[in-house]
Amino acid sequence: MSVLQSIGNLLRFNKRNWKAVVLCLLASTVFWFFNALNKTYTTTLNFPLEWNYNSDNYIPLQPLPNSIRMNVTGAGWNLLRHSYGVKSPAIVIPLERPSEVKKIVGSTLPALLGPQLSDLQIKYVATDTLFVSIEPIQGKYVKLVIDSDQLNFKEGYGISSTASIVPDCVFVQGPASWVSSIKNKFVLTSSNKKMDENVESVWPILWPHETLNSEPASVQVSFQVQKLVVVKDSVKLSLLQLPKGKKPVMPSGYIHFEFLMPESLLSSHYQHQQIKAVIDLSKPSNGRVTLAPHITGLPPFSKLTAVDSVQLQW
Repeated sequence: MSVLQSIGNLLRFNKRNWKAVVLCLLASTVFWFFNALNKTYTTTLNFPLEWNYNSDNYIPLQPLPNSIRMNVTGAGWNLLRHSYGVKSPAIVIPLERPSEVKKIVGSTLPALLGPQLSDLQIKYVATDTLFVSIEPIQGKYVKLVIDSDQLNFKEGYGISSTASIVPDCVFVQGPASWVSSIKNKFVLTSSNKKMDENVESVWPILWPHETLNSEPASVQVSFQVQKLVVVKDSVKLSLLQLPKGKKPVMPSGYIHFEFLMPESLLSSHYQHQQIKAVIDLSKPSNGRVTLAPHITGLPPFSKLTAVDSVQLQW
């Protein structure tokens, strides 16, 4: 009888015999697995972190580290449980003076974290450094305003009325340094693009940092939007703070300028005699200088688009 035939005879089991073989293999595998988990091993695992500090008075500038990597020794069962987070509570790091702590070196942590891992022995902390940035919570009231130059209007359109903001003052709260960086007047911005019609909607207050928050978090904003017209004009130049004994030579005494204004206000608010072009000479310089006059008295909701510069010769 050949070798192949002998092997074939050994494998000629009926279905009942095959089931018995499979059950034996399964039982031996389970026995081996449980026996292996009772042994002691050393491995590196990630452990979840929890920071214990007075969150009513302090706030992180950025998310705190949420895990730490450590090399530990323990029974296979315990390592498996921690590996999959089964009944594995987060490791707590207390901060008595959170604003004074900027970083925690990993090598200093085993003495603190060891008692929290009674079923494991810490060999070393694989995470080199935990960086922490926490500040006292501060708050202040801020006036909300709208700068039409920062809004996105359709070409040839612009704001034509005073903006209404309800409420126009909110209490902002967050990390002390970020709250201090907010000016007493905060300019609202909008994601609305190419505006060409009146606005009446709710705008969220987009603070420059995510951890800043206010109550309320959004406000009701309304203002009118109209088509703008181009106005060209010229006025006599006025010189202010002219030093005694000095008289500049100018090629022309009139300044040409252009501005945009709402079409509906052209007849009622445009008054040529109120517009002036002035140059402040309180800090004169010798020789020839080129200066841009300051245009005052423009109608409300106007936007200067062009103005002549002036060369003065002393």
